[in-house]
Amino acid sequence: MNLTLKICLPALTVCLLAGLSTGYAGENQLDAQGMTAMVEAVRPGLVQVEYTLQYDKGEEPTNTGWGHRCANCGGFHSYFEGESLIKQKRPAVLCGYLLTETKVLLDDPIIHPRFIKSIEVRIGNRLIKAKPAAYFKNENGLILELAEPATDCKPLVFDPSKPGPYYGVDYDLSNAQWNTTVTSVSSNFTITADGRKFNMVEGGLLIVDSKGTPVGISTYGELPFDGSWKGSPLDWPAYTPEEYANKLKAMESAVESGLLQVTLNFRSPKADNESRYSWRDDDDENATEIHAAGLLIKSSELLILSNLANQQTARLETIQVKLPDGETTVAKFGTSLREYGCFTATLEKPLPNPMPLYTGDITRLRKEMLFTTTYQFYGDTPIKRYQHCRISGFELGYESKVFPSMGWSSEYLFVFTPENKLACIPLMRRKLVKDDDDYWSSDSADQTPVQYVLDHVADLKEYGDPNNAPVSEIEENRIAWLGVEMQDLDEELATINNVSKITRNGEIGAIVSFVYPESPAAKLGIEMGDILINLHHADHYRPIPIDTGDSSGFGYNFPWDRLDNIPEEYFSEIPKPWPTAQNTLNRKLTSLGFGETVELEYCRDGEVKKASFEIVESPAHYDSAKRYKSEDLGITVRDLTYEVRRFFHLKADDPGVIVSKIEPGSKASVAGLRPYEIITLLNDQPVTDADTFKAQLESQGSELRLTVKRMTRTRVVKVNQEQDKEN
Repeated sequence: MNLTLKICLPALTVCLLAGLSTGYAGENQLDAQGMTAMVEAVRPGLVQVEYTLQYDKGEEPTNTGWGHRCANCGGFHSYFEGESLIKQKRPAVLCGYLLTETKVLLDDPIIHPRFIKSIEVRIGNRLIKAKPAAYFKNENGLILELAEPATDCKPLVFDPSKPGPYYGVDYDLSNAQWNTTVTSVSSNFTITADGRKFNMVEGGLLIVDSKGTPVGISTYGELPFDGSWKGSPLDWPAYTPEEYANKLKAMESAVESGLLQVTLNFRSPKADNESRYSWRDDDDENATEIHAAGLLIKSSELLILSNLANQQTARLETIQVKLPDGETTVAKFGTSLREYGCFTATLEKPLPNPMPLYTGDITRLRKEMLFTTTYQFYGDTPIKRYQHCRISGFELGYESKVFPSMGWSSEYLFVFTPENKLACIPLMRRKLVKDDDDYWSSDSADQTPVQYVLDHVADLKEYGDPNNAPVSEIEENRIAWLGVEMQDLDEELATINNVSKITRNGEIGAIVSFVYPESPAAKLGIEMGDILINLHHADHYRPIPIDTGDSSGFGYNFPWDRLDNIPEEYFSEIPKPWPTAQNTLNRKLTSLGFGETVELEYCRDGEVKKASFEIVESPAHYDSAKRYKSEDLGITVRDLTYEVRRFFHLKADDPGVIVSKIEPGSKASVAGLRPYEIITLLNDQPVTDADTFKAQLESQGSELRLTVKRMTRTRVVKVNQEQDKEN
């Protein structure tokens, strides 16, 4: 016998591929005539089950059923494509096995009843109404009960005592017709790391002996080598419809007390002229109210499932929680998890019934019928729907942990064990930084075992993210900086600088055009002409490309000579003429977090270099600068900051405040003041900052003389306050 041994590490799954026998097969193989006889013996017990689907409240049919296991690819394939089936005015058709004149077995489609218009079983030319009669606890299947007996068919009669060799009979729709396929089931033997021994076959197979006598049915694609798969499905443990309904009610009770509606309220985001012109403006990140699910993991502790970016969390003001009795309470923000899109919060008052949690090995639920609720918000109302599900398989995911595959439409699923313990929750992996490619991709929540999240909650010092937390309105404008101004890289510049290969022909990277003294870049020795390429961070899954960003340049060619001609109602639309401090590079550094260490990859004279530095907060910039608003004049001024002084070629000790806002129709507007002009003197006294401007304004008489600088031109603007009041 020709024997091949394959060992797969680290799972230690051993597959034995034998040419003739692995305990199931004999030495003789059937010829075509024998195969035909086998098919004819079972054909009367093979039927077609038709699910006619429908929309519900405008939603297309979706299912978490995974159909059958494919012996070719090892994956699971769904039977349902709900919308296209309805469009084509045809039902979803599944293979069924007639067990008695009134009972039919089929793979569990796992589709919510609201999407099912009818279930019918085709017996010859007849269609017989059917309904679920039993849900198997440990097998991927259910039994339908027919509304009338199928007297013109022959039910399958199982005989577990029949010896091998065994064959698998598959009845399915292929090439627009129903085909019966016979395959040998004696070609492999698998031993897994946890000690399971089985013969892998395609899921949904009827297993027969060489005479066509049914011996058993494979629903999961595994035939245990101890022969426990043999026998009639009528003997499998199952829930009756009444028991199934009671299970759903028990789960609903756990959900109502342990899965709470949470409303997150945020400050309005700061106005940013540049974002008005950018396709990257994200409505979700600018929202002032977000609804989320709150998981009560302890009597006073919530785990709120909301994947907030740092800039969003910074604006978080209140957390409102709707209690099971309909009352509302508040919760205090706790800690964001670094790895998962959620955060903890502490309730004002403890609640009596935390959610029961399953903390065991997720793979032990391999063949269990599990129960689920979908928890999805429509507007400000959570819609909860209850049904069951089954784990189709397992995959290695983040940090080589084991994650369950739940099939389709699992984004909003909360998965419970039969004992009503929550086993899996839908969670997104947190991204510290949004890369350019992220704007063209959508992320979905993965089914994450609760235990993984609880491990992180138990060690917030290691797994918490202190940078992703609410801050005051003043602190909201904090931003990290490298301390450089940059120029776009393009294909031509990439070629000239010999960096085409490492910058994707200039798609990423930026040329340093200025280095601020005493900045992190200056301390690293970055020079003008260096090409910045990537940032590297231990917790980010790939290099973070550097670019100038779309928000860096709508004001560079601002027509200063036409500023007086701009109508005052458009003053607020004028873009800042200098490169913003809140460019994409600094935003990425801010997202990574103050105090974090990153590695900068850059190129000088064709040589790639790397240097590490700690992310620090920038000096005050225009958006965070101290400001003062004079209600009487209708003017707001701000301190001069490093990037503004750089643009106007001002020294560090040059006096001045910059005009940041002019109210239409105000005295300042009538007098001819315009946004982004610099007031250097007030009645011939130097104005050093916003506080000085305020003090001098309050101490002056009726006439004000403002010395104003616009680029290199200086003029004096006079305002007679008393005369304006009389007018």
